[in-house]
Amino acid sequence: MSNLSIHSALTTLGFAEYETDCLLALARLKKTSAKRLSRELNITYNLTKVMLGSLVDRGLVQKIDTPDQDTYAFAGSETLTDYLKRESERITTAYQAAVDALQDYL
Repeated sequence: MSNLSIHSALTTLGFAEYETDCLLALARLKKTSAKRLSRELNITYNLTKVMLGSLVDRGLVQKIDTPDQDTYAFAGSETLTDYLKRESERITTAYQAAVDALQDYL
């Protein structure tokens, strides 16, 4: 699957575009500073930090505290796959609940 296809799939699943950019760059780099990632993606440092914070909250990226800079690491492909499976199940359940509610309503 090409990088563009992966990017499209992740944004379809609800990831913000810059969030997807950060995640894919970290998957490639494995570990880097927020500053370097910001330069690599050509987005502001503040936006990079917000996107990384969201990915940390999802458990897909780990923040590594170092004395001189904020460093982040990709949590791994298995973690991403598990997250996507959980999200798929959550979305399927929500979809089914909506269909059931609609049938009851109509």
